[in-house]
Amino acid sequence: MICPRCGRKVCDCLLEDPAYLARQVGKLMRTSGGKAGSPATRNEYVVRTKPSPAKRDRVADVRLWNCDCLDVMSGLKDKEIPITLTSVPFKKEDVPGDYWETYDRWIREIRRCSEVALIVQSATTLVEHVRRYPPRRVLVWGKTGWCMFSYRFNPIYVYSDLPVDKHIWTDLIGVPTLGNPSERCHKYQDPLELYKLLLGMWRHYELVFDPFMGSGTCGIAARHYRMDFWGTEIDPGHYRTACQRLEYEPEAKDDSATRHDGRPQETKS
Repeated sequence: MICPRCGRKVCDCLLEDPAYLARQVGKLMRTSGGKAGSPATRNEYVVRTKPSPAKRDRVADVRLWNCDCLDVMSGLKDKEIPITLTSVPFKKEDVPGDYWETYDRWIREIRRCSEVALIVQSATTLVEHVRRYPPRRVLVWGKTGWCMFSYRFNPIYVYSDLPVDKHIWTDLIGVPTLGNPSERCHKYQDPLELYKLLLGMWRHYELVFDPFMGSGTCGIAARHYRMDFWGTEIDPGHYRTACQRLEYEPEAKDDSATRHDGRPQETKS
């Protein structure tokens, strides 16, 4: 998103004044794609979320672990994961101990082992997140869909040492949230279409990792593109839900274990 004041993509004008940022997001949503819900906007979305023809016959590999994500990430090599897509816990009451101390360990490990990392976060802590961990780019998820009156949004932080602009075809993503509780398998479940659109920008990659997979929505989006999926979930109940949704059968009770050198155990899907 370009700031009208200074012409930069991410600037102090946008980050230090939340009200100004909200107004610019509103203007962007009213002007992007022409008329709200226009065929051009919808057609572009359909084209860009089609699986790659080169992967049509590819069988994707799925590996899930019921453990602390740091136990798995600590065993991964630098930049071993092509792309990480996740929604990191955003409420301090959901994180034991000091939130920012724990978040610092998460984000450092995610950035270390990932070529590209997409972090879906809350707008309530946008200024603090960008101050502490400046992203390469910030995408905007308009949470009420393709609507000119969508003022509620979540930021999506893009971290990478590689050029990312050629992959990002839109800074604004209009996807409605799952408003009906009966549609959710998880309290904070994000819509599948959001993850499909984000992964569609990097659909040429073959592996995606979600260290906070919850009910496995990211894994379902990865399967759409025939991408391998690795996921960790610390809650046993949500882990079982993810296994069911992804039709994954752990081989043993200690599937969440790691080898003596810290690397994840190899399992078959």
